[in-house]
Amino acid sequence: MKMQFAVSSWSVHGLLGTARFAQQGNKTILSSGHAKGEVSLLALPAMIAEAGIKTLEICHFHFPSIEESYLNELKQALDENEVTLENILIDAGNIANPNDEERQADIEMAKRWQEITAYLGGKGNRVDCGRERPSSETITHTVNALKELNANADRLGIRVVTENFHQMSREPDTLIEIMQKVEHPIGLCVDFGNAEASADKFGTIEKLMPFATSIHCKANYHNNAIDDVDLNRSLSYLKQANFQGPITLIINETENEWEEMMRLKTAVSEQLT
Repeated sequence: MKMQFAVSSWSVHGLLGTARFAQQGNKTILSSGHAKGEVSLLALPAMIAEAGIKTLEICHFHFPSIEESYLNELKQALDENEVTLENILIDAGNIANPNDEERQADIEMAKRWQEITAYLGGKGNRVDCGRERPSSETITHTVNALKELNANADRLGIRVVTENFHQMSREPDTLIEIMQKVEHPIGLCVDFGNAEASADKFGTIEKLMPFATSIHCKANYHNNAIDDVDLNRSLSYLKQANFQGPITLIINETENEWEEMMRLKTAVSEQLT
């Protein structure tokens, strides 16, 4: 199988710093935070390219600005380093929210990030299915929201991606049901770390892998050593599904982030070759 590594800005979140955005009418504005860490987001494409990685995911809260001038600088940094923006991860909102007004505000926020993604030449956005307990009502809210976001994505020439993440999509059967009810091609990021919160980590990964378009690869550790048995079992489902998409290296800690990410990259390479 062909290995295509990617980096998420989450994996260097201690270096980047964070910002917070809010919706005002039809505008998404920077409301708090500064995202001025040791490393600039503008420098990240060059950093990963130097490490031989050409695919990037950016969490929405790592943007210090969404002004056109800043987006132009970021697009230039991506283009100059030949780095593909796989996804902007929208880590806010609740599209399963029973409150119609609040849910629609979150959908509009997601649409604004879709516009930003298209402007940057990115492939798409990862949208969480929601934070509610699955029920007939909440699943319907999620499905309708994803349909609306898919229609907007089609208009912009990008795609919608979801993930096994919060409560609505924690268990694989519900997530697959949602994707099927959307009745539209939708990408799926399978997150190894989030699968830990499901009833059966490896069963979740195995069920979701046939639908996967990308992977969030997070390892477990014992005494600062990567748990090779756990990682190998997770990765075995990639081989089983003949997965060909990007494998995004995920580090949750905020110390020695870059070094830990390269250590994970080496471990994954050894397991898959």
